Amino acid sequence: MQDITPLNENDNIGGLETIEFALVTDIASIPDAAGMQVPTGVVMNTGKRFYKAPVTLESAIFAETGSDSEHGTSYDKSVSGFCPCDNNENAALFDEMENARFIVKVKDNSGRKRLVGTIAEPLQFKIDRSTQQSTAETPGVTISFFGKGLKQSPFYDL
Repeated sequence: MQDITPLNENDNIGGLETIEFALVTDIASIPDAAGMQVPTGVVMNTGKRFYKAPVTLESAIFAETGSDSEHGTSYDKSVSGFCPCDNNENAALFDEMENARFIVKVKDNSGRKRLVGTIAEPLQFKIDRSTQQSTAETPGVTISFFGKGLKQSPFYDL
C-alpha cells in the first residue's frame, strides 16, 4: 500500500488523442499485465494489425466505471468518439463491425496509453448516426466500443 500520487495538472489533459481497434480473432496473444502495465506488445496473427479510428478533436473519451456485486467488482468499459465518416463504404464496414468483438488501444491527450478489452472479455461495437441540425455542424457517426471486464484496463506503453 502507498499514498495515491497526484498528477501535475499541466500533464493531465482530458480526452483521447487516438483510438485504434483490432478484431479479437486477429490477436494471437496479449501478455499478462504486470501490476497495471502490459510489459510487452500484443502479438498479432500474421498479416493482421490494429486499425485507426479517425475521431475529431475533443470528441473522444475512455470511461471505466466500477460496480460492486456479491461476486466482487466488475468494470463497465467504453471508448467512443465522433467520426465525420458517414458514407456507403464506411456504413458497410460499421454493419460488419456490429457483429464482431474487439480489443482497443487508446492514447489520451497526456500521452498515456491503455489497452481496453481482453481476448476473454472483448468489446462490442455500435454507432449513432446524425446528419446534425444546422449547416454549420458536421454530420457523421459516433463510434462506440463497449463491454464489461473483471479488471481495470492496463497501461500499454509500447
